[in-house]
Amino acid sequence: MAGQTARQYDFERFETRTKPSVRVVQGKKPVNKYADKMRWMSKISVGAVVLAMTCSLLYSQAQVTELTGDIQSRKRDLESAKSTYNYLSSVMDERSSLNNLEAQAQALGLMKLERNQLTYVTLETESRIELPQSNAQQVLNGLNAKMMNVFG
Repeated sequence: MAGQTARQYDFERFETRTKPSVRVVQGKKPVNKYADKMRWMSKISVGAVVLAMTCSLLYSQAQVTELTGDIQSRKRDLESAKSTYNYLSSVMDERSSLNNLEAQAQALGLMKLERNQLTYVTLETESRIELPQSNAQQVLNGLNAKMMNVFG
């Protein structure tokens, strides 16, 4: 019981307890300079990558727009060339038609060929062409013939 009475009269249990004092110091947190530099470097590198991607996207869009304009210009030129070709083909067909050619021939005084105007040429049984000889070759052939007569 003696232990209980001491506990019963323990007035420290009823005293007001004070909280331990904690003092807050601002700006005195542990500093890791390497981690801070890495955070800044990662932010800068991500920003640079985003900027580069944005610039490349804008440049590619500008090129696509320019090339699309060139393609449309070439298509217009092609259509113009096709229409010119069709026009010139029709003009050529009109000018080279048989009726036009006959009218032009009559205007020039030309006439159709008739049967009595045909002349047939007959050749010898042997076809050959003789070319005229030059003076020097005629002299040499004459000398050759005389030499053969003398020795032959």
